[in-house]
Amino acid sequence: MSRHHVAAETVAAAPVDAVWARVADITTWSTWGQWDETTRERDGLPAPDGVGALRRFRRGRKSHVEEVVVFEPTTRLAYEVRSGLPVLRELSSNPLWQPGEYGGAAAGSESSALIEILRARLGHEAVYSLQVVQAHRPERAWAMCEPSLAGASVPPTRGPGVAAPWGAFRRPLWLLPMPQQLEEIDGVPRRRGTLRFFGDVERIETGWWDGGEIGRDYYTVFDIYGVQLWIFRERADPHRWFLHGVFG
Repeated sequence: MSRHHVAAETVAAAPVDAVWARVADITTWSTWGQWDETTRERDGLPAPDGVGALRRFRRGRKSHVEEVVVFEPTTRLAYEVRSGLPVLRELSSNPLWQPGEYGGAAAGSESSALIEILRARLGHEAVYSLQVVQAHRPERAWAMCEPSLAGASVPPTRGPGVAAPWGAFRRPLWLLPMPQQLEEIDGVPRRRGTLRFFGDVERIETGWWDGGEIGRDYYTVFDIYGVQLWIFRERADPHRWFLHGVFG
């Protein structure tokens, strides 16, 4: 059975004990996470959220069950999925703290102050946000914009619609400036060793109308170190393989 190891790290201004109490208690996750319902199906040790605790996450009609395997208060929490598949998070999340709680500010106020400080130190052009653009070619599917406009819509480059033509986390947030050709052995791509394919292929054939035609089959793969990569194979001869992005 294959395993995927995922580590998450973030920074919060609240006291460590307060953060741990919120994260360790599964019954609170539906109030600040992207879940419709979160329940504890079995207590663990130490009770109730310690090692052995079974936790169910539900969003819509999809759910999965996790078992806590490491419980080190204020230091480390780890779990393994026991049934179902983890539901992909949305591209946004709710705040962990409400305004006024542990110094939490009104939405946007802290970000605006931080942007002003960074621009004063680094220069106005050095600080910007990224915005999804409605284009099928990955290298043309984003644009730089003012941080204050990051949540606004950007006119499509071609055709109607208001949403990006791919699902959340179907494509990586980090694309290489230029696709990097991969080593091959008997037509099989390699990067720092063998690659393990995961999920379905995404075929992109577009750009014939403007001279920038591409034909590619994209795949999500994991390398031997567990790094999730986005690669593609040319549909035209000589059918080379390229690395195009890295999932965060």
